[in-house]
Amino acid sequence: MRHAQSEANADKTHTIIATKRDHVVSITRDGVEQAIEASAEGGHLARLLETWKGSERAVPLIVSPYLRTRQTAAIISKELQTKAGIRLSAPLETYLVREREWPIMSYTDIVHKSPDEGGTGDVQRVGTLPEEEERWRRAEAATGYFFYRSPGGENACDIYARTDRLLQWLSGIDGAEDTVVVVTHAAFITYAAASLLGLPYSVAENLGLPKNLSATSLLRSASVGPPLYLLED
Repeated sequence: MRHAQSEANADKTHTIIATKRDHVVSITRDGVEQAIEASAEGGHLARLLETWKGSERAVPLIVSPYLRTRQTAAIISKELQTKAGIRLSAPLETYLVREREWPIMSYTDIVHKSPDEGGTGDVQRVGTLPEEEERWRRAEAATGYFFYRSPGGENACDIYARTDRLLQWLSGIDGAEDTVVVVTHAAFITYAAASLLGLPYSVAENLGLPKNLSATSLLRSASVGPPLYLLED
């Protein structure tokens, strides 16, 4: 599932990503409400996990180390247990489900006006050079979204590779052979699902991104042979 609404998701001016490191972007008040509502009895997360209601076993909870995913996980874990009778394990953090690494860009330091001039005097890292972004956007369009790796960033192939490593890692987690809840990010969900479903890149690069706190359910077939994943939602 994707984290609840974050500051960056709500920011229409796109200044948050220029002034704050991605891994410390927080969820908003609306994001908190989203997580509480989804985890209450009758909420869509509670419905997906209803077979675990009253179970003595806890559902393994895997979380991206980013702040917004950890905040979301803390809320749904508390709410699912107190409101819906569903227990999640203590969160297991792994870099394997982190956000897609975005490009390293140049920033300009701007000194704000002093208090006497109506400002704070703080130096704030703001903005990215428009021509720099335009340059890598053109390169991405020429190469293809799936294969293009921006400077200092990742492409979809990298997330495919992370998905393979995640499955290996999960094989050592007690209880992970049954049901696992993963709180992660939009790009990871899209390309991890595409990887598990065996979708060709021509299809994968045109997939949309899930909304905040939407839950994507992947079911593994019990048939003999290679693992087969079926997309439920």
